[in-house]
Order: sequence, then structure tokens, then C-alpha cells
Amino acid sequence: MSVPHEPAEVVQSRLGALASVASAVSGAHELDEVLEIAADQILTALDVSSVSISRWHLEEGVLQTLINVGELGPGEERLPAYETYEIALFPLAYAMLSRGEPHVTSLADDNADEAERELLRELGKVACAAVPIVYEGATWGEIYVTSGAETPPLRPSDLAFLQEICAQLAQAIGRAERFSALLDAAYRDALTGIANRRAFDEHLAGSLDPDSDAGVTLLLGDVDGLKGLNDGSGHAAGDAALRLVGTVLTKVCGPQARPARIGGDEFAVILDSGSVAAADALVAEITAALASVGAAVAVSWGAAHSDPPHRGVAELTRAADLAQYATKRRRVPRAGAPVAADRRAARVPSPVLAGHSVLATLAAGLELLDGLAAAPALERCVALADLVAGASRATHWWITGTGGRILARGAAPGPPADAAAGDLVATGPTLRLHWARPAPGWAEEAAACVTLLAREAQRSAPAR
Repeated sequence: MSVPHEPAEVVQSRLGALASVASAVSGAHELDEVLEIAADQILTALDVSSVSISRWHLEEGVLQTLINVGELGPGEERLPAYETYEIALFPLAYAMLSRGEPHVTSLADDNADEAERELLRELGKVACAAVPIVYEGATWGEIYVTSGAETPPLRPSDLAFLQEICAQLAQAIGRAERFSALLDAAYRDALTGIANRRAFDEHLAGSLDPDSDAGVTLLLGDVDGLKGLNDGSGHAAGDAALRLVGTVLTKVCGPQARPARIGGDEFAVILDSGSVAAADALVAEITAALASVGAAVAVSWGAAHSDPPHRGVAELTRAADLAQYATKRRRVPRAGAPVAADRRAARVPSPVLAGHSVLATLAAGLELLDGLAAAPALERCVALADLVAGASRATHWWITGTGGRILARGAAPGPPADAAAGDLVATGPTLRLHWARPAPGWAEEAAACVTLLAREAQRSAPAR
């Protein structure tokens, strides 16, 4: 960039600033990084007091400052969390910037917007200039520079330099928008709008920090009867059901709960903090939200917690998957919408025994544990708890670890309020299995049996 009558060192400084911004634009995917470099380079190249870069949010009627550098005024920060100004208070500036023209004013300008002069007084400055950043034919934001009483006024060449920087930033905005679109396509489920399997896998792996004692809770859900809905009403109806579940998850899940669609009819929620009881409460909210819109859609959920020391991704997922399968298997089908046979039934080698004797349950339990010989202790205990619950007709089952923390639970949220310890308890080396309200007389006969099974379940693979 060459400007007549400018000293050579000024021209060289500005060329260096433009080169630095251009280099940042070509190499950065994050717009924030480019904005910081641009603001610092402008401050170095121009004789001004401060530089701010802001974005317009016309739908909200505000200008949001993204970065401030230089001699900052009261309340200003380099990277403000949320510094905004009402655009309607600056009609002259808005009119000129909307046309793509620079806006220059000062305390001495009687025609300036009163809000503009008041802002200058608050910042301890005497003059300012704003140059629009135009992206795809519309004003995206602005570069705003101020001058103090000892600072010379801006010259036309200064404005020309700022316009060159704005052109570079427009390229950075385009690059950031394209990169954001690529990330969105890579990590978002196109049908439901929530995170996809890739995003889920990466976040879950990152959440299981072996150096942290916090742990996470994993919810896995499966939409009941989706195949029957597709077969009976067409795939458009099935897609609508999946979108509805995605919408409800987005609405119900807070910042500490991350929903994802991880397969055709499968959903997951990672709770960055919270127990299985917190997951139960979230499931109740999801269910109520689906019911409130009159949806003929039900989701079977299962939860597991990564109680320290942490289990790996595969182990935690298996535990939640077994708990979810237990929920689905025990759910009563809705009239006219039978639940399709679950493709994962083969994972548990023995069926739930409904009302069987203690000896039959012992035999089935040993067979089940043989089939899961290579599985971790918690997974074996989940399968065992569900088997015993079916045989004893218990209304609830849950598994606790160190300190009584619930690590897994069955179809009904447990424990019930009036059976905190469980009517039937089996204690193994590290895990305790609890059942509430089994059939009359069953608990007394089964106590020794289920304790033996619980110990056997934890013998081959110690709980983690």
C-alpha cells in the first residue's frame, strides 16, 4: 500500500501491519485469533489511543464489542464477556456505516450523536472514527479507533489504511464461516440438529479424565417401536419422531448435559456432572416433554456412572447399554404399537425369569455369568440384577459402589423413597446389588442365593 506524502517509516509500518493480518487470515480457522492480531497491528501502525473491533447484531439492535486494545477507558476489557451498545442511540454512525462509509466525529462536533459524545467523555477521549467491515454486501461490524487530547487527528490516509484492514477481515470472516460450516457438517446430525456419533465419541473420551475424581454419567436411549412406525406409516413419520426427540433433548438438556444421536434410533446424553439419580430426573423431564406435545413416541433409557477410578469408554457404554436394554425389555408395549424385537437381545444369554423359584434363578444366574465371563464386573452385575428382578418380580433394582453411589439402575428409577436400602441386598467385594419389593417370601429364600451370585459376578473382573 503506497500513500503520497507519507514518511517512509509510516508506509513501512502499515505495510507490515497489512502483511501480518493477511498472514493471520490465511492460516487461522478461528476468527477471534485474527481479530486480536488485527487490533494489535492497527494500534502499532496508527497514532491512536485505542482500537476496538465490534460486531453488529441487527436482529437484537445491538453492537457487541469483541476486543479492545490500547489505552482502555473505565469498564473496558481486552476481551469483554458481553460489552454491547444500542445501535438506535447512534443514528448518524449507523446510517453512514450501513452505506459502507467511514464515520468520524469528536467532542467538538455539534452534529454528532449525543450518545457518541457521551461515550467519548466516559472513555476519556476527544475523537473517534468507525470504519465498516463489509461481508457479502452487508455491514458485519466495525473497527472503532479513538484519539486522546494529545493525539493528532486522523487523516484520510489513516481511514484508507483502516479500510484495507477491514477488507482483510472480511476475508477472515468468510474463511471462518466456511470452516464453521464444515465443522457443523462433521459433528452435527443432519436430521435432528443435535451432535452426531463422532461428536459424542470425542466428548465422552475427553470427559473420562483419569486424573479427575469428578466422573460423568452416561444415558443411552432407544426409540421404542421405530421400525413398526416406519413400516406402518412410512419413513417420513419415523424421521418426524426422531426429529421430535432431538428437539426435546435440545430443550430439556442444560449446559452440563450434552445430547447426541448416535445411531438410527439411538440417542445418548453425557452428563458432565451428576449422578445416576440426576440422570433419572433428566429422563423424567424428557418423558414429560414428549408427553406434553402429545407425541406417540417413547424412549427407553439406561444410565451408568463412571465412578472413580474411571472405567474406559467401552466399559461405561456397555454398562449403560445393558441398563437401557433392561428398561426396553420390561416396558409394556403400547396398544397398536408393539415394540419390535430388539437386535441386542443376544447380548444377555439368559432370559428374564418371571416368578421362577430360587433354585431355577441360581441355575440361570450361573449360566448368565458364564456367558459374560469376559465382561467387567459392573456389566455382569447389571445383567444379574435384571435377571433376579424378573424372577422375584421386584419393582426396582439398583447397584451401588463406594460411598453408596448409585452406578446403575433398572427400568424404574430407584431406589424408591421408602426403600432406601432395598428389601433384598447382595453384597460382593466392591459392589452391592439392591432389589425393592420382591414377591412375598422370595427375599427370605433368595438371600443366600443372590449373595453367592453377586460374589461370583465380581470374582472374575474386579469393579472399577
